[in-house]
Amino acid sequence: MKTLGIHRPTEIALAGYEGLIREAQDRPSTVFPPEKELAMRWKVSQSAVNRAALRLIAAGRLRRSGYKLMPAATVLGAATLGGARVTVLTHRLARFPALAEEAARRGVQVEEILYIGRDSLRHHLRLAAQKRSDGVIFHLHLSGWEWDNETAEFDRLKIPCVVAEEAPPGPNLVADDLHGATASVITHLTSLGHKNMVCLGEARRVHRSTAVWQAYEETCLRLGLQDSARQIYKATSEIRDVVRHTLRRIRSECPAATAVVLSEADLIAVFVAVAKLEKVNIPRDLSLVAVGDSADARNSQPAVTCAGFDMRMLGHMALDLVCQNLLEVRRTGRLLPRQRLRLEATLRLRSSVAARASVKAAGADQGRGMERPTSRIWPQAREQRLREAEESWQQPHRLTTGTRPGVFAPLDLAGLANRSFTRHNSWLGNLPLLHFGPGRKSIHGVPFDVIDDRKNRGNAAVVLRSHRSLSTAGRMLPVEVAIPVRRRVRAVYFLHGCGYVGEPAPFAWYDFYFTGRRPISVPLVAMGMGMGEPPPDAPQPNIQDWWPDFPQFNGAGVRHLVITEDGDPFDYERYLYTLEWENPHPDAELSTLYLRSNPAMETTLALLGITLLTD
Repeated sequence: MKTLGIHRPTEIALAGYEGLIREAQDRPSTVFPPEKELAMRWKVSQSAVNRAALRLIAAGRLRRSGYKLMPAATVLGAATLGGARVTVLTHRLARFPALAEEAARRGVQVEEILYIGRDSLRHHLRLAAQKRSDGVIFHLHLSGWEWDNETAEFDRLKIPCVVAEEAPPGPNLVADDLHGATASVITHLTSLGHKNMVCLGEARRVHRSTAVWQAYEETCLRLGLQDSARQIYKATSEIRDVVRHTLRRIRSECPAATAVVLSEADLIAVFVAVAKLEKVNIPRDLSLVAVGDSADARNSQPAVTCAGFDMRMLGHMALDLVCQNLLEVRRTGRLLPRQRLRLEATLRLRSSVAARASVKAAGADQGRGMERPTSRIWPQAREQRLREAEESWQQPHRLTTGTRPGVFAPLDLAGLANRSFTRHNSWLGNLPLLHFGPGRKSIHGVPFDVIDDRKNRGNAAVVLRSHRSLSTAGRMLPVEVAIPVRRRVRAVYFLHGCGYVGEPAPFAWYDFYFTGRRPISVPLVAMGMGMGEPPPDAPQPNIQDWWPDFPQFNGAGVRHLVITEDGDPFDYERYLYTLEWENPHPDAELSTLYLRSNPAMETTLALLGITLLTD
């Protein structure tokens, strides 16, 4: 496998800062030298030092106090949340479940106020400013964005304010990930053979609908569905006659369409009703999916497949952000920089979608050394299917062939594990990784020790922080993990997975530090959807999203394995990867292995095992 030395100026500065942070662990009042002095010391430009500092500040490793830069842990202050009062404004149709109980566990008192219209919302926002609430959360429903004056007043009074709905740039935001949700329902439709679809949204919720329409168009173009990308319809209201007229236009102007994507769950009931009036059978004539879930989606006939969101989790995320800002105000008198957090969706499969003609898999991409540039199409014959699934575990890595027994040394990661992979709302998101039990497993010719979370405080995987996954059990996920090795190795093998993959760009790194030699950094790059020919200078992928809708591949030093229920991927299908890193300095001692992530990216890394090849 190709390895990259740390030679770029920003990488050198990052390594330098990490060394300073480690040196400052025993000196709690350390203030780092100015950037100009560090640039001269590390022989890089001052702009490279500045870029490195900004990355570490975003990762929570460094903090600024005025013009001074210091490790995050050395910023003093004993601010607490005790006695804080937070005003929560929600529409009567969109409340946050159990938010008061969650706040009470943090020592925060919540005053929940239900508003009806925008005038009522504006009145209560102004009242919260007059009463000097310690924090404000407000959830928009149907109104557009017209709250700049109110949020500016909160900023002037140093009152943390979080908007819990899609809004333009400016305020702190905790909202549904409409882009990811839209992409998930479209990917689900295409996996069932739908190649021509329509998006229908309501014009009144302009910011939400616009976000869905943009994501719909972008995803369709990425999947090569040019006709579908242009087929976007806007209903001016939820009135039955308006939606019925829009459905007639869709049937007339897009006769080849086999599926409809609704931008919000509020349209489900009226769309299903007018489909019956127009003698359109769901799903035989048109499959139906929606971005967002509701009681209408669950109870309609047929029940509608949705990308749904957890309102309870959305409220907790908003409360987390308010509390972080409140602590900063009490400690320094300043608000934190603006944050925009997104809540992932869960695809809830119901009976409103019918499969179309099967999609044929394309041939291998020989230029990139990869297999299967489309998602896996398993054979109908069960015996062949079971055999192919088993073979995905057995393809050996290059250095394992002919290796003598006893030279493999699995590392103990129990003390570093921070998440389960068998529980909901753990692993990489809402859904667990099932049917992958603990213990010694032979994968691609390498033995890995998988942790039993029941014997390790509920933790079995090392998950690094990302824009999607920030914390677990109330603790921030790490951006960097150090694993001492202190031995000579011929190769290192990683058993890992990732989720929320976007563009093929580095989202994490494995850094190898040697005694007496310069460190080596190996970037992790996910393949993504693999649509189209990658640019010549694009980094070579070496991992892929664990979800089966993504195309899986094998490459140089890279192998995938399918996780199944009793060997049958028709019952359950998820993917993990192993990576073989061959050490170019086998005679030098590998002192420490560092795992790093870019917390600004959505792609999330989870590590299940590391094994050394010591001969």
